[in-house]
Amino acid sequence: MTTETTATILIGPRVTNEMMSPGFQPHTIVVLNEGHRAWWTLRNLTGRKPVERFIRPASPTNLLAAAILGFLAAAPGEQRRHATAASPSRRSLPLDLQALLNDDSDGGIRIAEIDDDTATRITALFTADHSGAATILNATVTDTELAAARTAGVTITMPGPT
Repeated sequence: MTTETTATILIGPRVTNEMMSPGFQPHTIVVLNEGHRAWWTLRNLTGRKPVERFIRPASPTNLLAAAILGFLAAAPGEQRRHATAASPSRRSLPLDLQALLNDDSDGGIRIAEIDDDTATRITALFTADHSGAATILNATVTDTELAAARTAGVTITMPGPT
């Protein structure tokens, strides 16, 4: 079966440049691949020790929340520390969110099925210091997920047909 990249999320802090204009400095990219099953690939963009982890949601529902939860569980310490003030490590995530995570033997992370209320809580973990920008291309991402991400401050781009 063929595999297609259907979404990307850039994650990083909001910054102010020399001209005092707000900006965005991504340090992590999370790429959604869909084929027989959907999975995310998390990559470090900072030039430090390269990191690539696979995030494997159990269900095609709430894929954006699965990506954010996988990032919080897997990102290198500095990026994770900037991700949310309340989540400097996986152990500091609420216990019900920790229970959704299982490590694979290859270093990937399996994420149990996420219901809509939990997805909204996960997406809300972004703070005012952090931002995300997502590009969605024919992905299995629902309008509810997109609305929750927008509410949390994630910029969503959905290119039309060319």
